[in-house]
Amino acid sequence: MKKSWTIILTLFTAISVSLVSCNQTIDTEKEKAAIIAALQEEGDAFSAGDMNRIAGAHTANAQDTRLGFDGNDVQLYKGWEEIKGLYEEYLKERPADASTKNSKANAIIKINNGSAWVVCDNIWKWTAEGKDASFSNVQVAFLEKQDGKWKIAFDAFIPRSDPKSVDGVYQYLPPSKGLGVNRNGKFVYLFGGADAKASMTSNGGAYEIVGDSVKNTITYHTDPKQVGNVFWWKIKSWSGDTATYETMNEKGERTGSGRAVRVSK
Repeated sequence: MKKSWTIILTLFTAISVSLVSCNQTIDTEKEKAAIIAALQEEGDAFSAGDMNRIAGAHTANAQDTRLGFDGNDVQLYKGWEEIKGLYEEYLKERPADASTKNSKANAIIKINNGSAWVVCDNIWKWTAEGKDASFSNVQVAFLEKQDGKWKIAFDAFIPRSDPKSVDGVYQYLPPSKGLGVNRNGKFVYLFGGADAKASMTSNGGAYEIVGDSVKNTITYHTDPKQVGNVFWWKIKSWSGDTATYETMNEKGERTGSGRAVRVSK
């Protein structure tokens, strides 16, 4: 009989502890800080080019999901293997750079039974060619707790409208003629004189915003000797959809100017 009471008492104690645990008040501020730290670890790991740390920030299973935005296209990555491949491609294009720093701001967090969702500003800052540059988008993430630690199960980085954005299709105005396309860090320009006395020139490659200027690195050119060269330009003013711009060499010295109308964003 004593043994039976001991068993019952043990079971009752276990159930009581379980009920108390289920009803414990969550330390919301502590959990929010841990969630932001988990997101920050992903950003820091990406800056460092460390795939092991990136994987450690995720649930890294077949249910992992990533929503990607590329211009007007939306891409769904399902499972850690697809997401891992995406990170590896990113790291090939942008090797680790000690000047690159990531931060989170203006977070909205909802926590519920071992899961949470977050919406926050995802901010990047770096130095290129001696100039400070920055970029931000909106991060939306769902997290789950694994072994007491928050891990990312879903991630999306939503582009925001940037009034300084140079993305679009442009038509050059006299004394030049031609078309220019800037889209998601890539460019293609076809240009020449409006009098058509000389052959038109075409080039293409990658661009990045550095401060108030645009740095273009040539990958393709009608003159193969120009491949690998860099040139700079910046918008001086807007009048409606018409941009007045000036071009510069690598020393920042003005080399020319022109106008172009943005016919499509």
